[in-house]
Amino acid sequence: MTDSLNEKRDKLCTILDRHGKRGLVVCYSGGCDSTLLAAMAREAGVQPLLLLTFATPTISRYDLEAAADIAAGLGLQQRVSRLDTLLLPDMAENSRKRCYHCKLALYREALSIARTAGYGCVADGGNADDRAAHRPGNQAIDELGICQPLAEARLTKAEIRLLAASMGLPNADRPASPCLASRFPYGSRLDTELLQRVEQGESLLRELGLRNFRLRVHDDLARLEVARQETAAALLLGETINAGLRRLGYRYITLDLEELASGSFDRV
Repeated sequence: MTDSLNEKRDKLCTILDRHGKRGLVVCYSGGCDSTLLAAMAREAGVQPLLLLTFATPTISRYDLEAAADIAAGLGLQQRVSRLDTLLLPDMAENSRKRCYHCKLALYREALSIARTAGYGCVADGGNADDRAAHRPGNQAIDELGICQPLAEARLTKAEIRLLAASMGLPNADRPASPCLASRFPYGSRLDTELLQRVEQGESLLRELGLRNFRLRVHDDLARLEVARQETAAALLLGETINAGLRRLGYRYITLDLEELASGSFDRV
C-alpha cells in the first residue's frame, strides 16, 4: 500500500476508536464498504460491535445470504431486521426521493436498536465517492447523525477495495449491488411481484456466469446492462438469456450497447 493509503488507514482507526468508545452498530449490507468498516472496527478494538442488516423487499436473497456468510466467516455478530419499505409511499412509487425516505426509515430503526441495546453509535459504510455523488440517502444520514467513518477518512471506493484485499476480505472485488428498486425507472410503481421477477432474472444471469450487470426493467421489456468486458459473453449467451427471461414474463429482451452504469436512471 502507498504511504497515503496507510495514513488513511491509520486515520480510520482513530475515527473508529472515537466513535466506538461505547460500542458500534455497523449498518451492514455485505458489500465491500460495510465489510471493511466492520473488519476495521474489530481491528481498532471496538467493543461491543454489531453488524445490522436490513431485509426489505428490495434486497435480494442472494445479497442477504452473502452478507450472512461473510459475517459468519469473519466471526462477527450479525443481526437481521426485517422492514417492509414498500409501505413507504415514496418507495412504492419509486420516486426520486425514495433513497431518502428508505434510509430515514431504516436508520431510525438502527438508532432505536442501538439505544435499546446500549450501543453508543450507528455507522454507515458511505465513502468519499458516495459523498460527492447524487445520493439522496446522504440527506437522511446527515439528519439522523449517522457516522460515516470511511468518508471521514476520505477513503475512495478504489482505496477501500485495496484495503479490503490487503486484509484478505472475501468480497474485495465484488461488484456493487444496489437495491432492486434501482432496476426500474423513477415513477414506476413497485410491488413484491415485480421485484421478485427481476431478482429471479438476475439470479438466472448470475447462474450463467455473468458477474457485473444490472437487469433494467421497462414494463415488459428487460434491458441488460453489463460491464464492457462481459459484453461478448452476454452475446454468446443471448438465446439462453432470452428464453430464461421470457419464461419469467418479459416480452422483449435487449442488450444495452452502453456498458453498465451506476445510477443509469439518473441520466438527464
